[in-house]
Amino acid sequence: SDVYKRQPLVKKNRVKCKMEQRIYKRQYRERNINTAGMSEITMVTSDEKKLKADFGVMKVCKPIEEFYKDNSTDTEIILPEVNSTTLARIVEFCAQYHNKSPPVAEKPLKTNKLSEAIKDQWLEPKLEMPLKDLYELISACDYLELKSLEDLAACAVAVKIVGKDVQEIRKTFGIVNDYTAAEENEIKEFFSWSDELWP
Repeated sequence: SDVYKRQPLVKKNRVKCKMEQRIYKRQYRERNINTAGMSEITMVTSDEKKLKADFGVMKVCKPIEEFYKDNSTDTEIILPEVNSTTLARIVEFCAQYHNKSPPVAEKPLKTNKLSEAIKDQWLEPKLEMPLKDLYELISACDYLELKSLEDLAACAVAVKIVGKDVQEIRKTFGIVNDYTAAEENEIKEFFSWSDELWP
């Protein structure tokens, strides 16, 4: 019957699938062996500076981990989206929270004090930096897929908004008001339910 004729093909496919699984597992073990003995890596930043760090600390950044798994004989990884100052901050963060959970920002955010939003005595003063530096940190963390620090840096930006009206937010972030008086009145009327935004 047709069912009987198909049976050898099914068996052959199962054997092929098992062989592929074994090959994948062997390759995965080999990649892990290649990186297991790796201690120090060199990262080249966008401003062409080199920074050394422990691979075990930095493999929390997925692009770095994947690069060295596929290129274990290479000595350097180029990070074109990260400058040296920002990378130094990221390395310090990764080292501080290596093998332990980093703090989590308060959600929803209800305070304009960073010390209350991020209850960590080591990290809180590290995130007290100009907005330009915070933006660069967020961008670098996004590039390196370091979600924990990206969220914390975003929180450091957000606390600068909490409790402020439109004029104060514009001043804080250097936003130029390009609305005409008529357009602004229209917006105020549309959002009249929000007394916090329009004093």
